[in-house]
Amino acid sequence: MPYNAHPDDPITVLRLISHLEGLWGFTQVFTDNAEETAYLAEMKKKYYKMYFRMKREEAQREKNKENETQDRSQ
Repeated sequence: MPYNAHPDDPITVLRLISHLEGLWGFTQVFTDNAEETAYLAEMKKKYYKMYFRMKREEAQREKNKENETQDRSQ
């Protein structure tokens, strides 16, 4: 596994998206790469969805934890 890469960490997914964006940009340079460009675009879509889902879940967990802390202090 690459250094400091954790599959459950949204930052890891964001790093992957960054690499995919760079690759997608380079495929734009060549005119005969329509298939590869489309493939990378689908991969980017998948990982953007994953990233935002992970961030929503993370925010919900933090909110639940905050609510539990408030309930205990009352």
